[in-house]
Amino acid sequence: MYYILSLKHSNAKDKFLTLWRDRNSGYCYSIDQAGVYPEYKEGYHTPPDSLPIPTSDAAAVMREETGYFDTIKLVIPNTRPVL
Repeated sequence: MYYILSLKHSNAKDKFLTLWRDRNSGYCYSIDQAGVYPEYKEGYHTPPDSLPIPTSDAAAVMREETGYFDTIKLVIPNTRPVL
């Protein structure tokens, strides 16, 4: 099982990594809105624009973040250095 990270839509200054939604239907930051893909399509869900990440690996780095209306969302911090 995979989440798909959007490398194209994750900017160096963003606080969180951008994830694909279910059925390739847009993008989000929150794990609860992200799609879980049983497999990924080589050339479509892979670099240079996207990166599949196993859900277990994502679970190891996600954290809680308070969002709009004090709701708590699980997100993956963007720890890529800003150059």
